[in-house]
Amino acid sequence: MGSFGISFKSIETNGVSSCHFVLITGLINEKCFGYLSHRATEYNSSDTKLKALRDIFRIIFEDIHTYNTTNHRDDKTSLNINRFQHLRMAIGGGVDDEKNLNRKSVMMLNDPTINLEEKLETGDYQCLYEKLKNNVIILPPVTYLLNNDNEDEGILKFFLMKIHQIK
Repeated sequence: MGSFGISFKSIETNGVSSCHFVLITGLINEKCFGYLSHRATEYNSSDTKLKALRDIFRIIFEDIHTYNTTNHRDDKTSLNINRFQHLRMAIGGGVDDEKNLNRKSVMMLNDPTINLEEKLETGDYQCLYEKLKNNVIILPPVTYLLNNDNEDEGILKFFLMKIHQIK
């Protein structure tokens, strides 16, 4: 489950923590816009970076479709990938672990040695890929997973600190 927003003024979300966010900014019809998605995403060890990138693109287009059908049914106010210009993407959140396919998949957009056009089946995906290629910022995670020993040690230190404060 997640949420998204599209705005022509300002956009925000709650704290991200172990969820992921995707922020895309650019121009449409000469107006600045922002798209922000905030979701928890999980991948299996058998999933690939390409599958994760397709999922990110699919979610973006589902959100745009929802925006268009909910509020903006005419061509002047609806969002259309072909009219997007000067796109930039930032992705962040999540935890620092090996399974973080969101960051790894988006890294492919900045890699000049990788051409994904043929692997992205739909014209919309290919168009978004072209507009985001070499225009992605990947922020490091701010949430870290602890193993049981580290978690127990942290709890012990917390209680010792509380006991010390009571004295």
